[in-house]
Amino acid sequence: MSDIAALLDEVASAGGGFALSGDRVRVRAPHPLPAALMERLSAAKPAVVKALKARPVCCECKLAILEPAVAWWGGEPVHASCGLKAWEREWLAKAPNRETAAA
Repeated sequence: MSDIAALLDEVASAGGGFALSGDRVRVRAPHPLPAALMERLSAAKPAVVKALKARPVCCECKLAILEPAVAWWGGEPVHASCGLKAWEREWLAKAPNRETAAA
């Protein structure tokens, strides 16, 4: 595994995700990521951008899909968890009295 792939995996393991707009990278996480990790990301920004541009983008949350197996929703790539949420949303829309799988 490359250093950049390991860095992206480290962010994903910490609950983070990446949104890419041109060469601008936005990191989203449920809580602040460690400063040292953010510094490493910043230092490797050109390689991070290149790696993210090579990855598919989730059609639900619009973040780069880092996991090796890509799920599909409506013919578009999606994170497995986002695909499940989309399925549940559609399931409830078609029959609102149904319980969700998570309930």
